[in-house]
Amino acid sequence: MSNTKQALREDFYLRLIQLNREGLSKLMAFIKKKIKFEQETLIGELEKALEQLVNTESIHEKESMFQVVCSMISLGRSSFSTNNYKVNYERAQSRIKDIKSWVPQNIVFYLDVGGGDGEITSCIALRKKLHKSNVISLDIHLPTKRFDNITYLDNWDCKELSHRNRYDLITCFESIHHFGEHTDNILHNIYNLLSPRGLLIIREHDVSSEQVSVISYLEWVHLTYTLVNNEHLQSLTPSCYRSNSELEELMIKVGFVKVGCKHLKDMFHNYVAAYKKYIS
Repeated sequence: MSNTKQALREDFYLRLIQLNREGLSKLMAFIKKKIKFEQETLIGELEKALEQLVNTESIHEKESMFQVVCSMISLGRSSFSTNNYKVNYERAQSRIKDIKSWVPQNIVFYLDVGGGDGEITSCIALRKKLHKSNVISLDIHLPTKRFDNITYLDNWDCKELSHRNRYDLITCFESIHHFGEHTDNILHNIYNLLSPRGLLIIREHDVSSEQVSVISYLEWVHLTYTLVNNEHLQSLTPSCYRSNSELEELMIKVGFVKVGCKHLKDMFHNYVAAYKKYIS
């Protein structure tokens, strides 16, 4: 493969090489659970290469081992392959199970911000028997694999959606940390689109900017999925992580009120939370 480091933004690469032994342990647990290799011996070789990357203090050796590690990872395939409908459906059902107690009973209009290929969006739409034209999945790029019961838009920041107070349900599943410097504007746009009695449900990482080792691990997870799915490395940018309390503070400034929160105790430090508009 071509030089992975040269294809990445420098600030993203610098986060990756801050991986420590704790992060290495979590990353290997993630890879063993989520990534499949035709040659099982590659797992052991990959772990040794990552150990060398973590243990060496030489910048030159870190760069060399980084390339070796990326070459090995690119030989794997995600268990959440776009061709594995059964696994994807089960994953979507699991995500919905985490939030089902909050999902409003009567939904007409549904917006998913950062919907990816729309697998979760589609499942919610099916459960609620929603019309395709009333279900929107937004992301920065249109996916190649699409579900036929939802509408896709590459209007990732919501600013071109003109229907104020329209959506009964808006979801952001592990999307907000990708908004970066646009976070405040996008959250305001989401607030304007949400109906007065609607609900915004988010799924995010409970990680503050000070947790350097955890952030490095999570960025490795992003890189791993990008490599095994043959996606563009140039699209990877440093995520803007916030703790649950930090994000709640920002949401309150926008005008939201938290109505529920649940920590999932998974390998990604995830939690789900529900917000509504503050109405005086």
